[in-house]
Amino acid sequence: MVLACSACASGGNRTFNQEADLVIIGAGPAGLAAAVEAADRGVKRILILEKMPYLGGTAFVSHGLLAGYETQITKALGIHDTEEALYALLNENAEYRLDPMMARITVRQSGPTIDWLIDRIKVPFLPATRRGYGSPTMMHTIEGGGQGLREPFIRVLEEGGIPVLFETRATKLIRSAEDRIIGVEAVSGGKTLAIGAKAVVVATGGYSANNRLAEVLDPFYRDVLQTGLSSSTGDGLIMASAAGAGVSSTRLLSLDFKDYEIITAHNGSSDAANCNPIMSAPGVIYLNPQGLRFMNEKNLGFMFQRLGEPFFREMHRTNSPFLWAVVDQETFTAVSAKRGLNLEYLNAAGPGELASLMGITPQVLEDTLAVYNLAAAAGRDEEFNRPAATLKPLSGRLYAVKFAPVLGITYGGLLKNEKAQVLRLDETPIEGLYCAGEVSASTAWMGWTLSSCFSWGRIAGASAAEFIRGGA
Repeated sequence: MVLACSACASGGNRTFNQEADLVIIGAGPAGLAAAVEAADRGVKRILILEKMPYLGGTAFVSHGLLAGYETQITKALGIHDTEEALYALLNENAEYRLDPMMARITVRQSGPTIDWLIDRIKVPFLPATRRGYGSPTMMHTIEGGGQGLREPFIRVLEEGGIPVLFETRATKLIRSAEDRIIGVEAVSGGKTLAIGAKAVVVATGGYSANNRLAEVLDPFYRDVLQTGLSSSTGDGLIMASAAGAGVSSTRLLSLDFKDYEIITAHNGSSDAANCNPIMSAPGVIYLNPQGLRFMNEKNLGFMFQRLGEPFFREMHRTNSPFLWAVVDQETFTAVSAKRGLNLEYLNAAGPGELASLMGITPQVLEDTLAVYNLAAAAGRDEEFNRPAATLKPLSGRLYAVKFAPVLGITYGGLLKNEKAQVLRLDETPIEGLYCAGEVSASTAWMGWTLSSCFSWGRIAGASAAEFIRGGA
């Protein structure tokens, strides 16, 4: 049925297949929170579009960890972290790359959001918090991990009469002649739908499954691999930018470092390609494809965040899609390294034999290890200034693995203000358009991802509700 849309009176005679007061694109944590918050604030006709055949996005397959302070759980435990302490921790971990005002809102809303999940959504949490991503005991764990969100949210959506159109992919934001958002085009069952709306919330997640978009946003990330959830293709980012939205923080990525051959030659999963035990091993050295060291291997940063820069520089300089990590038998045994898919790591009795397996000139690898071992014995790495305490001579049998950067959480995204309104580059809001979650420019970092998604989803839903009622 085709309906005339009263919301687009100022946009001509555009007709729509369906009307809603609020359309939310994406049924992940940000979109679900926006829907419930808007409904609780009086919005009657809410429609969620979800391109996948299931609810929850990455949240429902996560470990279910949320950072927060002064929650009913922490108060019962006698734990009293402060906003200032957690704000400082968040910024330190992110090396002060975040927008200060937006990051502060993320921290400030974290406690109320966890209490909201408990009281309003009836999400079950474990009764104790734990340390993680820093010293404060701030991490709250959902019983059953991310799957513990599923039934509570399904129940709330059903009770509120909030429909979700699954396998419906939004493709375009519809603008009026006055450049306000008045609807969404989407494809469902091979048919294109035009859905009128008074306001739209974009909550489509990140782009960890779209390495081409990562390269377009920042050419430095060419050759990055992808293993993210297949839905994380950056659709909302693309749609909103086409409608005039500004984009920021695209250099901010959470990169994983995976077994290159398992990803590329064996189509392995992220878990199967895990080589973190070797990558972070005490005695590891990193080599380029010619067999040369190129960095201080222990300048890792928080959650490996500093490794991306030197890795990509060396990959681009040597025109190679991978690098090497090498350890000796003692380190290999100590970290209990086990390769995925029942494969064996390259290994050999000495550097000459290992070099042949790696496709490296044996003399080059022998010289590289000799120089490194002399530095380790002397306790002074003049070449790359690796801390003396981390220098360990390599001896005996050697093991090697090709590794490459893989997209994890993407922190670049749409510009927004404190009301979750999407902004143009001149910082003016696009009327009727809101965003939340990983699609938006970074307001959080490791440990705060889910907390940020739920909090900003609530903010977006509340702001959209105010706009629909005729507020600002």
